[in-house]
Amino acid sequence: MLISMTGYGHGEAGDSKYLATVEMRCVNNRFIDVKVRSNAKNHELDELLKSKIKKTFSRGFFDVAITVGQGGEAKDDIRVNYDLLKKYIEIAANLKESFAIGGELDINTLLRMNKVLEIEEEDDTPEDLNRFVLTAADAALESLKEMKCKEGDNIRRDFEERLNLIAKSVAEIEKVFPSVADELRERLRSRITKALGEIEIDQGRVIQEVAFMTDRGDISEEITRLWSHMKQFRTSMDEDSPLGRKLEFILQEMNRETNTIGSKSSHTAISEKVVLIKSELERIREQVQNIE
Repeated sequence: MLISMTGYGHGEAGDSKYLATVEMRCVNNRFIDVKVRSNAKNHELDELLKSKIKKTFSRGFFDVAITVGQGGEAKDDIRVNYDLLKKYIEIAANLKESFAIGGELDINTLLRMNKVLEIEEEDDTPEDLNRFVLTAADAALESLKEMKCKEGDNIRRDFEERLNLIAKSVAEIEKVFPSVADELRERLRSRITKALGEIEIDQGRVIQEVAFMTDRGDISEEITRLWSHMKQFRTSMDEDSPLGRKLEFILQEMNRETNTIGSKSSHTAISEKVVLIKSELERIREQVQNIE
């Protein structure tokens, strides 16, 4: 199947306190290259993500952004130290009675007393944060792959349309060529006869020369190979492996056969079809650069 080298993936994971976000962007590249930017400051985690990407894809430049921040509503609890609060109240009462001190304790004063209110924070370990990042990375990787596959399907449809146009042009060349070959034979025979005039010549030798010149303009083998390359291109698109470089090679061969057809034949109808074929091959070549 065809997989595009361009795509975007996003994933999130976390709890009520922390949220890990992973974004992956991929663009064309001759080889595979992965760059990770992270505020998690965990080199081992960065390397693990690079390894995951390289095991999943074969080509492309991947820009990965990891962000670890606060999540939603925190679950930190506020606990009242009732034992300590009672001691504060008892001490205040004893002081008031023993030294005849006036005044009353109010709630605001009590809440400001040292350690009456205590905040119980949730315990977070590095392993928790790493797990969030890896979960978010898996989600981003999956969405990236999905996008790359969808784009690959779009490219495949474009290839099919262009291959159909090429096939139509090749079929028309194949249809025209026999009559072109006959015209070439007659034209060569006429030129030889006109050039020699009244000179007696060996007709057998003339036939041999005409056959030789006609054979030089024979494009039947190139047409056969062009059909074969087109079939191979279509078949290759169904293979479950990276196809970019293979399709590039097949296109080179198709272009080579097309150029040979153009150089061998000067017939207007064939030349026009050769131009159309080369134009479609160039458009396919541009798209193949985006295939993994």
